[in-house]
Amino acid sequence: MYRVSGSSGRKIGRLAFYASAVVVFVLDQVTKTFAQSALDMGRVVEVVPGFFTLKLAHNPGAAFGTFGSLPVVLILIGLVAVFIIAGIRKERAKSRVLALSLGMLLGGTLGNLIDRIRFQSVTDFIDFEVVLGSRILSWPTFNVADIAITVGAVLLAYHVVFLEGRASKPKNSSNNS
Repeated sequence: MYRVSGSSGRKIGRLAFYASAVVVFVLDQVTKTFAQSALDMGRVVEVVPGFFTLKLAHNPGAAFGTFGSLPVVLILIGLVAVFIIAGIRKERAKSRVLALSLGMLLGGTLGNLIDRIRFQSVTDFIDFEVVLGSRILSWPTFNVADIAITVGAVLLAYHVVFLEGRASKPKNSSNNS
């Protein structure tokens, strides 16, 4: 049900992979361009007051600002990730879920990689925070590529744990202990 064999499976896998990668990449680049032109540094646009705002930020590091002093290393890691994702897709992506997850990972990785190469930092602009009494709980500012990478990783984990796990179990397993 989840896997399609033969050339049909390869075509579906290719389509899901490339379509999701292109959609994520284009959406990421368009929204980052919009954010750079519409948001001045320091300007906050409240979309949902007290919860969801848009504010321009430039992150020279990786997730949560880590490794900001190693831009060349982050570019190399991004390039290696692109080749690993492409290699996995070529070898294994007959499952639509796997192809979709890899496409999202590729599109997001390329989106952030382009920023690192062009600007030496990643453009972020989506910001969530919750005010609880006198405390403000906030998540680091992020972008569409980050969303795609996160969703792609969750789909990949789902595929590995549930779909591959189920496919590798024998259909009639009885316990004769």
